[in-house]
Amino acid sequence: MRSLRLWVYVLLWASILASVLYPFQSPVRYVPCAVAMVLILQLWILYSTKFKRHAVLPKTSANWALFCYLGLIIITVLLTRKGIAYLGTSLTFFVGYVFMYNFFKDSDNNKFTFVKALHTFGIIFSVLGITFLLIDLNYPPGSAPLQQIFGNVKFGNEIFISSLFHNENLLGTLLMFSIPATLTLYFINKDKGKMRKARYYLMAALLQLVVLWKANGRAALLATGISGAYIASAYARRKAGLIVFITVTLVIALTISLERSSFELITVTRDPGMRGRLIIWVEGIELVKRSPLVGAGLGETKDAIERLLHQPLKVQTMHNSYFRIAVELGIPGLVVYLWFLVAILREGLLKIRRVGYQSNERYLNFAMGLFIGNLIYELLEAPIFGGFSFQSFFLLCIIAMTLSIDGKRNNVNAKKSLFLCKG
Repeated sequence: MRSLRLWVYVLLWASILASVLYPFQSPVRYVPCAVAMVLILQLWILYSTKFKRHAVLPKTSANWALFCYLGLIIITVLLTRKGIAYLGTSLTFFVGYVFMYNFFKDSDNNKFTFVKALHTFGIIFSVLGITFLLIDLNYPPGSAPLQQIFGNVKFGNEIFISSLFHNENLLGTLLMFSIPATLTLYFINKDKGKMRKARYYLMAALLQLVVLWKANGRAALLATGISGAYIASAYARRKAGLIVFITVTLVIALTISLERSSFELITVTRDPGMRGRLIIWVEGIELVKRSPLVGAGLGETKDAIERLLHQPLKVQTMHNSYFRIAVELGIPGLVVYLWFLVAILREGLLKIRRVGYQSNERYLNFAMGLFIGNLIYELLEAPIFGGFSFQSFFLLCIIAMTLSIDGKRNNVNAKKSLFLCKG
């Protein structure tokens, strides 16, 4: 058993390394998801045997929507016989969501451990990122020694760090989330009067932000917006701070969408202007009309539109996930997905209203801020459960943490009431 577990860990890290070094080559895109699936299932088994209980989800509106969305993905794969690799990814995210929900529900310290782990990761890879950057600055673009060793990996500007910490990679996603996590630790220590630790976390957040700005400006802008909104909410009254926090985060996310021209899904090779974008939308709507209930199949947006146009398309980035879900999963997929987003947002806001103590309020603001920012940010990125979307996976974990905090508080209150009755 130990040797098997060791091989699982070795395969996991090897697949993560492969996805980091070659993030845009399809043969290795789904290897980390497959290995992560095995690892999460193993953790689930260990959890069940150690605590003598089964992992469950409460019957909330958001969780029903999650089940329906996963069911639609499975039905689409079976009917169209396309997107089998996405099915493995979807199952991985779903099992991870269930496991993380139960993991955070069992211990009051787990939410703190999760946020602190994000911070530790951010510090380690920020130092590595600065080291890579200093090495690369001494060489012309495309000829840095790290690029020669690991292959000519580049995306956007030809600097190795840009590929290493790109927001579509695991490392870039973790670094993007580690900045608000570090600010969460700053405010928690500030609340407790530990100013030396608080100053350390503040400087650490600035260091991570510098590295992320150099690696990927779009991810850094989102992290900056969430962090700025978080700071604004921390110094305002509770209700007013929450309103400021949500508003500023939405404005920043919307700014990113407009700046990147969120409606540019795919650019036609012969006509890269506005006319080309309109062609994509017109043909995409035509695809939805042809197959409104099932869709074109997972990952089939580009190929299906090419078949309609009878000409190749130049893929830049799969923008606007809502449009893509409608094309690939049909109208039911889009409706269920929006149902999940609205339900999870509503439940999270209700938890924030009910929680009355300061430390958990920090975690709730952190989780909901990331979620609200990503809600509009998905106009630019791959859809939830789609492709190699690490952002969606970690957001699901954070949402699971958010929805489990209120249950712990109710248990504590119940124990207090029982104690008072006995007294």
